[in-house]
Amino acid sequence: MEIAKAQNEVRCAYKDVEKASNRIAFCLTAIHDLKNRDIEEQDMNLQDLATAPQLTKLTVNTPAIVEKYGDELDFYFHDRQPLDVFAKFATVNEENPLQFIDILKDLILNEKGEPIMNDGHILPIDVLTEVIKIVGEFLGK
Repeated sequence: MEIAKAQNEVRCAYKDVEKASNRIAFCLTAIHDLKNRDIEEQDMNLQDLATAPQLTKLTVNTPAIVEKYGDELDFYFHDRQPLDVFAKFATVNEENPLQFIDILKDLILNEKGEPIMNDGHILPIDVLTEVIKIVGEFLGK
């Protein structure tokens, strides 16, 4: 009985060593790869982070929207927003919830970078709700 336990422990130990060997081999491969890339540290300059906003495609693809409208719905959004946009969001309150829609009018764009909601055109509430969620997640990043 003791011999069987010992043999089992040896098998377990062997498997642990084998797993550790595989992990070490993976790490060595990764280190070797990084070494071969000749990655050099560079000083980060704040100016390098300042770039013009890029038009970014976002997609409403919830099952309810796809089922109702027959496909995913794409819209565009600038990946960077000026500070005043965040300041406007901060001033929205329960007394003036329509101010939020006014802010969104300038943020939800078509593929040309033009506002979608203009000249009396507005999105259906279910779509607008999903767009608000997506924009909120995007701005939170």
